[in-house]
Amino acid sequence: MDIVPGGQTFLSPWDLPDIFPVKPPEHPYGIMTGKKMIGCSREELIKRCSRDQVPPIHLVWTPDAPRLVPPAEVLFLLNVIEARAMSRGKRTAIIVLFSLAVLGIGYLLFFGTASPPPPWTPAEENYATIILLFNVLFAGLLPFGTGSQLIRSSRFILSETLANNARAIRCSVWVSMRHAFGTLGIAILIALVGIAQVKAGLIRSIVAGGLDKDLIRHGEYLRLLTCTMLHGNLFHFCVNTFALLFLGRLVEVLADRAYLMIVYLVSGLAGSVTSILMLPNTTSIGASGALMGLVGFLGMLGYCRRSSLPPGFLRSIFTSFCWIALVGWLTLKNIDNAACSGGFYCGLIMGWAMIGRNGQLPLAPSNTVKIAGFVSAFALIVTAGVCVAKILVVY
Repeated sequence: MDIVPGGQTFLSPWDLPDIFPVKPPEHPYGIMTGKKMIGCSREELIKRCSRDQVPPIHLVWTPDAPRLVPPAEVLFLLNVIEARAMSRGKRTAIIVLFSLAVLGIGYLLFFGTASPPPPWTPAEENYATIILLFNVLFAGLLPFGTGSQLIRSSRFILSETLANNARAIRCSVWVSMRHAFGTLGIAILIALVGIAQVKAGLIRSIVAGGLDKDLIRHGEYLRLLTCTMLHGNLFHFCVNTFALLFLGRLVEVLADRAYLMIVYLVSGLAGSVTSILMLPNTTSIGASGALMGLVGFLGMLGYCRRSSLPPGFLRSIFTSFCWIALVGWLTLKNIDNAACSGGFYCGLIMGWAMIGRNGQLPLAPSNTVKIAGFVSAFALIVTAGVCVAKILVVY
C-alpha cells in the first residue's frame, strides 16, 4: 500500500500520480518507445500514434501534463487511437477469415476423401485435427471476436477497451514496462531442452524423460518434473512457450518472481501426479499442468485483489479457462486433461494459501516465500540439466 503526500492511499502502483517519468524539457511533445524518449511536434505525435510501431509507443508527453502518460489519456489522440484499433480489428478479421478458409480447404483435401492419402497415418490424422482445432479456436474465433479490443501488452488478461478504461490502460502500460527475467529464464530452459530434443529425436526424448507411469512406479520419480520440459512437436512447443511468456509475466509482475517459480514447479508436479492417478496407463509430456497452475493462481489473485486490479481481470481469466477447457474436451484423447486439471487446482489452492485477502500489488513475499522461490528456481535449472543430459547422454 502506497501513501502519497496529502494522505491519499493507493493499492496499486499504476494508480500513483508519479508512476511514470517526468517529461524532458527540450520538446513540448514526444513519445517513449521501449526506454527511449523521442521529442517531436504535435503533428508527428498524432501521426506516430495513428499507426502500430515496433517497439510500441508506451507513453507520450504534451505541454498539458508534467509527466508522461499513456496515449489514451491525451484527448486529441483518442480519435486516432480508436481509428487504429478499428483498423487493427479489420486486419485481424481479414487474416482470421483467410486462415480459416485455408484451414478448411486443407481439412477437406486431407480428410474429405473416403480414405486419407497413403502418407497419412492415424497418428498424423489426430495430430492434424488438433492443429485445426487449436487454430480455429485460438487463432480464429477468439481473435476474431475480441482482437481489436485487447490491450497490447497483456491481451489474454486485461480485455477492456482503450477508450473506456483508463485504469486498465495504465495497468497494461505498467505491466509492459516491467522486467520479467524469471519468465524469460524458464523459457530459456525449455528452449535448451527443445534443442536437445531436436538433436536426439522425439522418441528418444520421451524414453529419456517422459511421464512413463510404469517407470515412475519403479522409482524414477524425477520424471514427474522432466516431463514438463519436453514437447511433442514444434507446434506444441510454440503454444506452451507463448502461453508461458504471457501468463508468467503477469504472475511475476503482479505478484513476484518467487511466486512464479513456486507455482510453476509445484503445479507441474501436481499435474504429473494427477495424471498418474487418473491416467495410469499413458505416457505424457508437456508443461500444460504448470501453465494451468499459473492460470489458477492468476484467477485467485484476481479474486483476492479485485479491488486493486482493473475491471475485467477476473472475468478474462475465467474466459481463458473456458477456452482451454473447451479445447481439452474436444481433444479428449490427445491432451492430458488430468495433468491440466491437477495443475489448475493446485494453482488455485496455492493462490488461496499464499495471497492475503487484502493488501497491495505487487505482492510482498515473505522471507519464507523468497527462500522457497530460490529453491524452486534451482530445482527447475537442475531438472532442465538432467533432462538434457538424459536425452543426449544416457539414452
